[in-house]
Amino acid sequence: MRRRLLRGLLIAFVLFGLLAAGLTWYLNTVFLPGPARRWIAGQLAEQTGRRVQLGALHFRLWEGISVEDVVIGDDRRYGDQPWLTLERLVLSGPLPTLHLTHPRLRLVRDAAQVWNLESLRLFHRPAAATGSLPLMVARLVVSDGELLVEDQGGTPGWDATLTRINLRCLAKLPHAITVKGTAQWQTVPVTALLAQGTWNLSSGAGEGSVTVRQFPLDTVRPYLPAATAAALRELAGAATITVKAAFRDDQLQAAVTATADDVRLQWAPAADGAWRWR
Repeated sequence: MRRRLLRGLLIAFVLFGLLAAGLTWYLNTVFLPGPARRWIAGQLAEQTGRRVQLGALHFRLWEGISVEDVVIGDDRRYGDQPWLTLERLVLSGPLPTLHLTHPRLRLVRDAAQVWNLESLRLFHRPAAATGSLPLMVARLVVSDGELLVEDQGGTPGWDATLTRINLRCLAKLPHAITVKGTAQWQTVPVTALLAQGTWNLSSGAGEGSVTVRQFPLDTVRPYLPAATAAALRELAGAATITVKAAFRDDQLQAAVTATADDVRLQWAPAADGAWRWR
């Protein structure tokens, strides 16, 4: 009896190994380099209206399906640099998880105050349009991301760079979505950013906060509106700024706190609906 059980387990293990090896061989030599690669590139090009390049596709039992070196081009009006690059994309299970390694996103606003995002085809498709990517993930992980923002529409123009972006987004369907993330703003000295938020899918309510630690105020004073710059004149050096917000339906409540040394300012809505520092 014991021998039969061991023999059955051994046969099952061998069959599973053969099946896994055959599936891996088929995916890596036939399906992923051919039909899957063409379909993914076609869908991304269809949704963005941009040129798409994909590197190698692989399947590993312990990891899932990976795509190397993803490049999505930008609108030619904004230069030759890619709009989005990804060093690696991995889709794994059993909890559907999308892991993006070292994504680099470039956002540019031109002199006509039009962002390069606005020409993406997905923003101009009808809500009921078909052919979209049928991808539902319960968890999104971003590791070592980078965001480049350049505004050529203001006077003076400005640019900002966020690096070491690490983001965790968990969809607790059908109830809520939670997001937590950290980043570094490349100011002098470097500024740390922390963000978190929750969105209740049942009630439509949400709340979140963003904290900017030790932000050098002199870096942004030339770009601030006159009223804001005047309100911040009491703060010198570096400040820690926290933005907290909560929303439900069409109602939004928010408050901003800025602290530097022993000075603390709060920006909140007044009784007449206007926003004022106090």
